[in-house]
Amino acid sequence: MRSFLIYLALTCAVALVTPAFWWLLANRTGVTVGEAVEADGARRTVMTGPKAPWPDWAWTPEQAQREVRIMNGAAPGHPAAGFAHLRSSKTPRELIGTVRETLVAQGWTVVEYRYDGPEPTIPPRQMTMCTLRATRSDPERTLTYVFTPDRSPRIEVHWIDGPPPGPWMTGVEQPC
Repeated sequence: MRSFLIYLALTCAVALVTPAFWWLLANRTGVTVGEAVEADGARRTVMTGPKAPWPDWAWTPEQAQREVRIMNGAAPGHPAAGFAHLRSSKTPRELIGTVRETLVAQGWTVVEYRYDGPEPTIPPRQMTMCTLRATRSDPERTLTYVFTPDRSPRIEVHWIDGPPPGPWMTGVEQPC
């Protein structure tokens, strides 16, 4: 037992002096700042963690809790973008209904896509994935909400301070 406690004390001491430990802790509880280099050489600031910035224009429903995961700063030829998870006591379909109605009322152009197909698991199971993409011009911005209505209560939100990056997923343009 004594040797185990010595091992545990040494392991904790090593973890506390390791920069990776503090980076992981900040990434889960605060914000970590880094830099990404794009294929064309453009450098952009990357902030990860729940305290990363979130733009005011990227609307979040009052009934949802937002957990920001990443924010990529703008660079020449690359618009600023970010990603978060939304959780709510409402079902994803109910929450997306609220999101759709509010964004349309705010002047966004909203399109819904539905994908029915195999899940990338072994063995593959059938899944439905729904995407609600909202765009607006002046200035050009994009919001994308992705959810699996029958699997997870979480909704993923992607924002781009610019035009959408082209076809995002295959699927049928129809309500989910």
